[in-house]
Amino acid sequence: MKKSIITTFFLLITVFCFAQSNKIEAVDWLHPKIFKAKSFTFKSDSVLFESKNCKILEIRTLSGITGYFVESDATIQIKTKGLNEKCSAAMFRFNPADVDSLIQIKNLEEIQDDAFFNKSLKVLKSTFRHCYHSGMDAMIPDKEAYAIDFFSPRIGEVLVSRNEKEIIYYNFTLRTKM
Repeated sequence: MKKSIITTFFLLITVFCFAQSNKIEAVDWLHPKIFKAKSFTFKSDSVLFESKNCKILEIRTLSGITGYFVESDATIQIKTKGLNEKCSAAMFRFNPADVDSLIQIKNLEEIQDDAFFNKSLKVLKSTFRHCYHSGMDAMIPDKEAYAIDFFSPRIGEVLVSRNEKEIIYYNFTLRTKM
């Protein structure tokens, strides 16, 4: 128990330190855009997330799109950890300048889905606070930094947070660094 508290504290300090240079911007949580898409792909040098027939909530600030919450049957590969997991949902945070280099979305169509909207907000009230945040306002990640918080049936809720110096992997279900 004591070890997990110390590990959690260490992670929070590390994520907080990553975000110290970031500017803070409000997110309009009452009117986010909701989409459906044929596919959503996040690809970086160490992570590949692929989903089909998904629903997407856009996280937007004055600087532009700084994240997405995606729900679908998906897979995530984390090359540096040798993981290949199925996942049901994921939140992505990134610098708006990096959206085109990290994200590919096919057949994006804006929709009205109050159930998905409400479920997304309930999940994001907790998950959004795992990275690049000041309460429910967004801290804009540095260019080429990103965070992914995903939900896997096998390993639980996992955060992957990358900045220019390192990548941190933290399992929120087990409360331990990976």
